Amino acid sequence: MEPREHVCFPVHGPMEGQRVDETAWQDLVKAWRASSVREGWRHPEDWDRAPVETIARQLLTGSPLSSELGAGLGAARARAGAGAREILLDLRALYATAGRELDFDAVACVLDAWAEASYDTSEVGCLDVATGLHTPAHFRQRVQELLAGTTGQDGRIVVTSFALRDGGPDASRPLGWTLLAELGDCVSQSLGNGPCAAHFRSTVAVATRDDEESQRRLLDCRIALETLRDGALRPVVMTQQEASGSPFTGSPGKTFTKTSGIASRSPA
Repeated sequence: MEPREHVCFPVHGPMEGQRVDETAWQDLVKAWRASSVREGWRHPEDWDRAPVETIARQLLTGSPLSSELGAGLGAARARAGAGAREILLDLRALYATAGRELDFDAVACVLDAWAEASYDTSEVGCLDVATGLHTPAHFRQRVQELLAGTTGQDGRIVVTSFALRDGGPDASRPLGWTLLAELGDCVSQSLGNGPCAAHFRSTVAVATRDDEESQRRLLDCRIALETLRDGALRPVVMTQQEASGSPFTGSPGKTFTKTSGIASRSPA
């Protein structure tokens, strides 16, 4: 992966209370937005629905991000439908662009407000606020849409499940919010924009077309999940099913277990 490039606006020493040049904060906002989109912000048109201008002005004075502005940013991001992964990447883009060290207290403030606002809007959202992946309900809807639009063997849709910590010593322990965010990032980076993925408690389910490229990406995803945070999710058990009969789409069906090679399967 090529290193990210940021346009920085370094602050030299405390400048709290000083007037910020109009061009400086406008340039920071533009650079922050561009960096956030490069990092993975999903819908650029929703990015500036937040107190971004006031935040840019404040950071350029050398002051820390205030709790009021942090809470406003978190709530606005939640209303825009941003997930945990997008929030963290957006904040990283902000501080890197401003030439500042990431402020943990500010991040915690933003995430607290985002989580509270996300809870209020979660029933109408399509993305899981913890992982940035699809919600189970939206996943089922998307799979039905994919099935309705396919014909013949070449268009077959399969659901691949990754059972996390399956049978391991930590199997019953819930994942923390940071690990859930990293999990969503891991799945999104491995699969790209095409497949539809959701987190069902201790399992990640992915709906794809049954072709070699999709199978290659799914195997990459398994490796990425197994190596995430030094194996925090291991063992990861990968199985595959016809989408029309998968329990993740609402009905049980025939299960196929992945064996060696990309295209070979054997009934479980």
